[in-house]
Amino acid sequence: MKILFVAPRFHTNQYQLVKTLQEHHHQVYFHVSYLGPTEDYSLLIPKNFRQSRVSVFIEKIMAKRVVRRPCYYYYPKILDYWEGFKALKPDLVIIRDPYTLFSLIAAFCAYFLKVKVIFYTQEDLYRPRSRFTYLKQLLTIRFFKAAWITPIKESNDNGKGVKHMYYFPLPIPTQPLEKAHKKGPIAEPALLMIGKYHQDRKKHLLLLEAVNQLKHKYRFKLTIVGECMTKGQKQKYKTLEDRIRQLGLSDIVRLKANVPFHDMDELYDSHHVFVLPSVNEPYSISVLEALAHGLPVICTDSCGSKVHVRDGWNGYITASSSLEALNGAISNFLSDHTKIYEMSGNALFYVQEHLSNTVCYRRLEEIVAERFSSDLEASVLTPHLK
Repeated sequence: MKILFVAPRFHTNQYQLVKTLQEHHHQVYFHVSYLGPTEDYSLLIPKNFRQSRVSVFIEKIMAKRVVRRPCYYYYPKILDYWEGFKALKPDLVIIRDPYTLFSLIAAFCAYFLKVKVIFYTQEDLYRPRSRFTYLKQLLTIRFFKAAWITPIKESNDNGKGVKHMYYFPLPIPTQPLEKAHKKGPIAEPALLMIGKYHQDRKKHLLLLEAVNQLKHKYRFKLTIVGECMTKGQKQKYKTLEDRIRQLGLSDIVRLKANVPFHDMDELYDSHHVFVLPSVNEPYSISVLEALAHGLPVICTDSCGSKVHVRDGWNGYITASSSLEALNGAISNFLSDHTKIYEMSGNALFYVQEHLSNTVCYRRLEEIVAERFSSDLEASVLTPHLK
């Protein structure tokens, strides 16, 4: 079966899903707006179509008015893309964020060629929606005869879901228990944070303040990892360097930039606790990767990935932007190292039970069968996902 992904870039949160599909003998393709500097292309080489001149013009105009990544306004030359899409003729297309111009072009190509469509966003399945948003999503699904997936589902399920919108957890590779389980005794716990340096919502500075308050009470280290390619990212990196020196944290905190995807396993394996103080974080794949490497996770109550953290069992969920709450969560681990290896085992168990390749692939099978079972072509589509 030919499966095409359409997204701004080949993000690391889609790497394991692509690998899982390939392991089940599907042909997987990727159309992107741009190629990221730290992505791993060992599975496939994404295709980037020549940008429309109108799109280039829109980018230049909007860059002066709205703070968005330039790729948000990217779309390819429509005729070129139509020809490329038609030549590939996938059986299924998975489209990230249906309301960008690039995504809409891909969706209409699929519509006219009668290709099955799955839209993908990172939003709570049961989030409160305005009447306009609810109708917009419902009509989009109906028009394209699509399914819609999201990896976020709040446990309370109080909101109203949209018909044919489904919870779909992104798969994470499971690690050997004897390798990933963080066991005692631990002389000096190592904390790890991952977050792009230019994004204020990552709260790098808040974490440094927490470290400064805890440094006289506990022995520990902190590593902060992030992308540092753009001017804004380099400026923020310099700000963090200066702040580390001002607080006298040079012996405790180290910054790392642009770590290749294939080197991340070593980082996770060499640390004990993962900390992500971000606010309004849609869905952090690093939280899942940390759990899969046996790291208990500290994240905030406005992080989408908190759905995988059971407070006090495989990590802690803290109040957003609260230095006191962040200090408390970190102190829980630093004051009692047994919590690290107890929660490490729980983290590994959770991933095996809920986020393994097998679990997520079966969920995709269920979604395809349920959404497209009434279609005459379902007998052709669904067996390919077996």
